[in-house]
Amino acid sequence: MRTVQSAKRCTGHQARVAAQGCRGQVSSRSKGGARPLSSVASSALRGSAVRCEAAAGSRSHGNGRVLSVVVVAQDLNEVTVSDTKKKFLEAYPKPIPALYSTIVQELLVQHHLIKFGAKFEYDKVYALGFLSVYDGIMESFPGDNQGEILEAFCGALGTDLAQLRRDAEEVEQWASSCDGASSVSADASGSPLQQELSQYASSFESRKKVYNKFFGVGMFRVLELAKCTDPASLESFTTSLNVPLTRVTSDLATYKGMLTKMTKAKELMQEIIEEQRKKSEQRAAEKAQASASNGELPNGGAAAST
Repeated sequence: MRTVQSAKRCTGHQARVAAQGCRGQVSSRSKGGARPLSSVASSALRGSAVRCEAAAGSRSHGNGRVLSVVVVAQDLNEVTVSDTKKKFLEAYPKPIPALYSTIVQELLVQHHLIKFGAKFEYDKVYALGFLSVYDGIMESFPGDNQGEILEAFCGALGTDLAQLRRDAEEVEQWASSCDGASSVSADASGSPLQQELSQYASSFESRKKVYNKFFGVGMFRVLELAKCTDPASLESFTTSLNVPLTRVTSDLATYKGMLTKMTKAKELMQEIIEEQRKKSEQRAAEKAQASASNGELPNGGAAAST
């Protein structure tokens, strides 16, 4: 819920004026009791549907009465996590193996909170980071539905998958062509992509843009492709972009830990499947042996007499 509150100290007449722009439940209190000033209604604010409520309380002050007015605006068009999950399930109603279902849902929630968070701005490093995370966790997904799931995922978030792929590929090509850590940086006088990174850095510095974990993973992928993943290169890159090194290293540790858990879970699942296969074969062999001992054919028929 996005809520904006403002408080004013004013006289009874000023309280009514303050409440006119946002019809709400306003009451004034005095020693004589409570008096309703207006009713609850809806209006529009900055192009979004909002519900406004105004509440006023009063206390004696000198010869007059002082009212405190609080106006609350709630965005009724805000997209919730439940909305996003519902859209995803509608777009991809097929069952997903339990090992992947949980992590896909967690990734969807994380992506939702980032995209619809305050000061979020889409960028190409973010695109590379997200696709790297998705590809990493879905690498061994059984079947060929990874692409279909990703389309449903992006559709639920209102994200252009084609643009994600184009932008991620552009960053990958640039990073692969970089000659060491010195060329992997934000530079207003450098290559077109370095100039774009410089714009990100300015936005981070002025706090018009906020860092997120997908951006951090994208940064690491850039360093991987440029073959300079040493700590010094990472620190230099984060400094040029004006992003916090501690946040980046923490997010990278989480990302690597998640991939490690997925790998171990896949290995465990393979072991379970192999064990079940061996048990099935053993039961079939034991059944065949028992049938042979009883003079029966494997299919249940009787053996021919001689």
